[in-house]
Formats: sequence, structure tokens, C-alpha cells
Amino acid sequence: LCECALYSRLTLLTFLGNHDVTRITSQLHERRHVMLANAFLLFARGIPCLYYGDEIAMEGKAIEGSPERDFPLRRPMPEVVPQEGLEALDMTSHLVHVRRSVPALNSGELNASEVSCTQETLQFTRRLDKQVAVCAFNCSTEQGHHVTLSAPHDCEPGTIFVDVLDNGRKKYVLT
Repeated sequence: LCECALYSRLTLLTFLGNHDVTRITSQLHERRHVMLANAFLLFARGIPCLYYGDEIAMEGKAIEGSPERDFPLRRPMPEVVPQEGLEALDMTSHLVHVRRSVPALNSGELNASEVSCTQETLQFTRRLDKQVAVCAFNCSTEQGHHVTLSAPHDCEPGTIFVDVLDNGRKKYVLT
């Protein structure tokens, strides 16, 4: 997020992984955090680049000190994708759809002053014209952990927030 000021006039390629680093699925302890990482990649500024296999939560750890260091990172896609991988693919496809259908997520500004981060949550706002997209991530390892969101300073009471990850079925009214 620090690139907001440094590279504000550039659109950078952003990624979680590539052929030189341990895959994101192998780095995170909580499986559900993989999808949060993919959502962050797709909803933050930049041109998101998913390394092949990340959409199905493929694993692979670099073998440090070995001439075959990156072989586990370059495995071919599995011929049969396990159920967990198919679920990850469905969610990743949905996240891509959300990015494409919400213009603020695709090309909106991200102001560093509207970023909030704790040990368990991350929230930022993307803006394009009058559209505001509030992105909130619950990274808690506790089941059922609730998050209190901070509304953007210019949102008035009565503003309706729509949960696009739930296909708009959940709506929240700012009080």
C-alpha cells in the first residue's frame, strides 16, 4: 500500500507468487487466508497477476540450497483437481467477476489515509467517481469472529453497503 504515494501515477503489476518464491498456499497456516490473499490481490491497486495454480490453491515450497530449488514451484497443473482446489477455483473466479463488475475495484483510487489495519483485520477503500468500494478482510483464526467496520468519512447515515461477495444478498445501512 505504500506505493500509493510513490507510484501514484503508475499502474503496477501485482502478484502473490511466481516461479521464484514458495507458493502462497504453502506460506499461510490457515487455508481460508489463501482466498483472503487472492481477494486482496484482486481488490487492491494494480494489475493483478495470479501465478498458475494459485487459483486452485496449489502448494509448493522452494528447496533452499538445492540446484532443484524451484522445481516444486513449477510443477504441472494436476490432471484431476481435488475438491478443495475446485472450491478455491470457484471462489477465485467469483473474485475476478467482482473485480470486473465493480469499476472502483478495477480502476479506482486507493488513498493511504483510508487504510485501517489491526492484527486481525484489514480495511481499505477504493473510489472511482461517485462509486465507493469498502474492502474489509477478517483474518482472525477464531470461528465466528465479528469485525466492526469504519465507514468512509464522507458517507452519510443511510448509506447502503452491499456485500458483493454474497452476490448482493446482504445489505448494510450506515447508522
